Amino acid sequence: QQQFLGCALAQFDSHSDDDGHRNTPSVFNTKELPETDEIPTINESADQNMYADETTESESIPINDEDLEEFFLSVLQLSGLPRFTNHAEERANMTDGEKAAALSDMFGKYCNVDIQKSKRTRRDLDPESIAFLIKRMRDEIEGIPKSNKQALLEAQENCGEEEFSDERLERFLRCEGMDAQLAAKRFVRYWDKRRHVFGSEKYIMKMTLSEALCDDLPALQAGWVQLLPEVDTSGRQLLYFEPARHKKQGYTSESLLRAAWYVIEVASRANKDIDSGVVELVWDKHSTVWEYDHWLYKQLLEFEASCWPCRFDCYHVCCTPKFIERVVVPIVSALQSKRCRTRSVWHDVPEHEILSALSEYGITGDMLPTEFGGSIQLNPSEWIAHRRAMEMEEI
Repeated sequence: QQQFLGCALAQFDSHSDDDGHRNTPSVFNTKELPETDEIPTINESADQNMYADETTESESIPINDEDLEEFFLSVLQLSGLPRFTNHAEERANMTDGEKAAALSDMFGKYCNVDIQKSKRTRRDLDPESIAFLIKRMRDEIEGIPKSNKQALLEAQENCGEEEFSDERLERFLRCEGMDAQLAAKRFVRYWDKRRHVFGSEKYIMKMTLSEALCDDLPALQAGWVQLLPEVDTSGRQLLYFEPARHKKQGYTSESLLRAAWYVIEVASRANKDIDSGVVELVWDKHSTVWEYDHWLYKQLLEFEASCWPCRFDCYHVCCTPKFIERVVVPIVSALQSKRCRTRSVWHDVPEHEILSALSEYGITGDMLPTEFGGSIQLNPSEWIAHRRAMEMEEI
């Protein structure tokens, strides 16, 4: 337990922004945390043993899930982490417009007609209006000081025209409700983050397996994130996540983040309807706390909200173990934006009822992997080979 406390405190020490301030949600839920003032003791030998061989640790510390859960919750309270968002309370405090927007994103074409009429940001604009907004976005980008867009300027000199085409910019506009100023800032952040994730040499390479992703194939092969071959009934791309596949062997968390970036780029460019979003499906059945990567999830959630060129409409999480539900889920919720939290659906139903639950959102068995009871057999190696062939044809 002492070793676990040390590891947990070290991992969650990064739960702050770049200025060192805690990222504390405005709405808290304390009922899951124990009320205790007891502080576990830590000695030097325990601190040293933290870095012992994995096999030795697993053999010397037999802790069952119940003990681990109770202790982990104590760690959260003692480590100064924020109390976590109460989803029910947060949704109850949403305005009618916010509720309409969230339901429209979650249900797509299956959304109630009255709610569809209340939609706020995605407007059916004529080509002239879209062209005008794209020009305004370009003007906004031009108006940003050069010192604040160095990554973008370097990309303009070295990347192909497709990265700055009208169609590409429109995707960023759609993510920001057709607001040219916000879209311009999102586009600049995109290039800043892309340079941060891929490095100063690779970020200006083509987003292909043979160039920017040439060193990250083992992470892609892990199958932690995959793009499903079918879209839902609203025409949205489906992303499949399976946390238990993150074995942390043969690749780094940084490589896995680049792999996720690539898959999401493919999903964004695959959307024939630029206004179509992306739906995430998380198969959580075999997850354990040991596969949870705080840094990785924090990066993903930040990029989804602030820079990627696609809108994430809904998050379906299925078959979450009780321990993960009580311990890890609140941490992830604290990292999520309000928009993300209010579009997350935690399906607390038996495994055999998952298909029925997802069908209410326009996601049926022919669109889903066998893990969900669907008909699609996932094979990361085949998908990589298919993508490589497609990229060779484009060359």
